[in-house]
Amino acid sequence: MSVTIFFLHVDIRKFGKFENAAKKVPTRIGISLRLDEFKKKLVDMVGEVNATLPEVEDAIPCHNHEDFQGQMGALRCPECNPDDVSTW
Repeated sequence: MSVTIFFLHVDIRKFGKFENAAKKVPTRIGISLRLDEFKKKLVDMVGEVNATLPEVEDAIPCHNHEDFQGQMGALRCPECNPDDVSTW
């Protein structure tokens, strides 16, 4: 996903890795939405996401967990520190 200020749109694309490509690049599969469309679609989708995945509505952000308090808790969090950087 990319947001372009110049064209005032959000571009949501499927990314793929092609031959001789060093990294994944956006494909033609996707959609481009103006910012007002994106906001409306995002708000509209919240109900659908909650209906499909009810556990998302009750999810607690990792920073609200008791064991997250303090710097060491943040460093041990697999969501906030996905690469397991332990050079502290």
